[in-house]
Amino acid sequence: MTEESLFAGPAIRRLRKREGLTQAAAAKRLDISPSYLNLIERNQRPVSARVMMQLVSQFDFDPRSLRGDDAIGGVEGLIRRFADERFADLGIDRDEVQEFLAASPQLASAFARLYDKAGPAGLEADDPLSASRREIERWRNHFADLDNAAEELADEMRLSRGDIGIALTERLRERHQLSVRILPRDILPGSLRRLDLHARQIQLSEMLSMPSRNFQL
Repeated sequence: MTEESLFAGPAIRRLRKREGLTQAAAAKRLDISPSYLNLIERNQRPVSARVMMQLVSQFDFDPRSLRGDDAIGGVEGLIRRFADERFADLGIDRDEVQEFLAASPQLASAFARLYDKAGPAGLEADDPLSASRREIERWRNHFADLDNAAEELADEMRLSRGDIGIALTERLRERHQLSVRILPRDILPGSLRRLDLHARQIQLSEMLSMPSRNFQL
């Protein structure tokens, strides 16, 4: 499988300016031509593994800093913000969002901070849904405690050795007194699942494939 090309022009340009170097001087330390560095800084060429090694060696560059856009949810996080009704008349598409994030990651972060502080149209800035989304993005959708608990539960249920759907259904029945019921689409209009605590049921739409049913459970 071909690895995704890494474009990091703005980050490298900021690094060069921080060091007080011209493109020619920086290119010399990276052992590349000034014209090639110019293309990299303009995101017209990806950063090769060799150039990345030189960045680390010559400038003590931390490649992990390139993941900074994860804190705002990356492209998907920006798309969610630009989907706000206040921007509806601008016709911003996915390609424009990707170009914005790639070319100006710091500006994208600034926009995300201002948007999150103001909150979506019609919602208060401290709206619980907005706050939870900000936290998920801040933690890059990775919560170690939950991951560890999930792995322990998977080992306990031995999911890798049997049918996941059956194991999940039995677990819900034995530990939580919940049965699983598959319902026709017209019973669950516009919904894939429903937790009915009164009937002690997890109700799933018949439209879900088996893997999707397992995911919902």
